[in-house]
Amino acid sequence: MPAKVGNQNARRHGHSQARGTYHRSLTYNTWRTMKERCYREDHKWYNCYGGKGVTMCDRWLGKDGFANFLADVGERPGRSMTLHRLESSKGYCKSNCRWASKWEQNVDLPRSPDGRYGSTTEHTSATIRSQVAEGSHA
Repeated sequence: MPAKVGNQNARRHGHSQARGTYHRSLTYNTWRTMKERCYREDHKWYNCYGGKGVTMCDRWLGKDGFANFLADVGERPGRSMTLHRLESSKGYCKSNCRWASKWEQNVDLPRSPDGRYGSTTEHTSATIRSQVAEGSHA
């Protein structure tokens, strides 16, 4: 397992504030929980990530992992945005991740032709993607 995630990393990069206890930024919490899902076997979502072979790139691990993650994807735009893997079969790395709304992430879930989650439907995904691009999904 990679080095433990701790407050030292957040403090070093200015992503926590001392208020009796440390409050981590949204960006740091995203990085930390991503790492836990991939490598901490007792994490509630480990079986869906690390248990299925999903990993983080070496650049986002270790001593400068958070700084590299921040440089690659930038600050989390807000609470409604989460880190999205463009190809769910691949791990977390700069070329496979972007900030996206939960709605945008749901567009990328594999679905059957009748709209249930299951197999990929290119037509449905393409239609929804074009609606997202046009801003007509509300």
